[in-house]
Amino acid sequence: MGLLSTRVPSTSTDDPFVANILPADTPEATSTTFDAFLPKAGLVYEFVDDVSLGFTYQRGYRAGGASFNLARNQQFEFDPEFTNNFELSFRSQWFDDRLTVNANAYYVEFEDQQVVVALSETPLDTETQNAGSSESFGGELELRATPIEGFEIYGAFGYNETEFTDFVSNGVQLAGNEFRNAPRFTGSVGGTYFFESGIFLGADASYTSGSFGDAANTDASRADPLFLVNLRAGCETETLSVFAFVDNVADVTYAEERQENLVTIGDPRTFGVVGQIKF
Repeated sequence: MGLLSTRVPSTSTDDPFVANILPADTPEATSTTFDAFLPKAGLVYEFVDDVSLGFTYQRGYRAGGASFNLARNQQFEFDPEFTNNFELSFRSQWFDDRLTVNANAYYVEFEDQQVVVALSETPLDTETQNAGSSESFGGELELRATPIEGFEIYGAFGYNETEFTDFVSNGVQLAGNEFRNAPRFTGSVGGTYFFESGIFLGADASYTSGSFGDAANTDASRADPLFLVNLRAGCETETLSVFAFVDNVADVTYAEERQENLVTIGDPRTFGVVGQIKF
């Protein structure tokens, strides 16, 4: 546990760049101090060697502050965000460590969650607002195995449910809506085969379900489900390591991040060769 204190840096019109943006009547500086008590506690019970169950509670915090709406030439402030995090974890290894099975289940309760929202369709006309209350819960499952010598496979699956339970934004109640950029399902599978000569071949694939890019959950902001495949091959010895890779094999165009009125496009098909010499 600990005490966290955060001071938001001041913004002065003495800076030439800032002076060209801020209106003449903007205060010369904004300074705020936040304090938070953040306890953390956990328990782990080991049933047998390499099989355990754990529980953790942690109080989370993100400082409030002040920012600037460039479209409206206005300064705005937002309050700190707090969370109560509850997590149940299972860790295990089987068959002389040839199989690993890990799982997590969690519940997160938000107080005054900080959410970026659009005030209009104008780009950069956004501000950070505090949702009265919100929550998320879900789970993760991870498997890793070596079924035969030299062949490693893995898989992971995640489920995440999010909901604003009280959030009035711009006069509209958004209770029941999902968080921004919060896909409900995620998953990945992959494997690598290592030959005795040092050559290896690998592939992996990932899936992300669709999600909304705004707190209002508008259809226009919803991202489509995403499926990506990556390949790699190489050779590794005691002195030399070299491998080639191809990421996003199908050259899928997708949104890596969606903000209000702004979209960051993910990497297209990318390939290359990486080498390393050990002395």
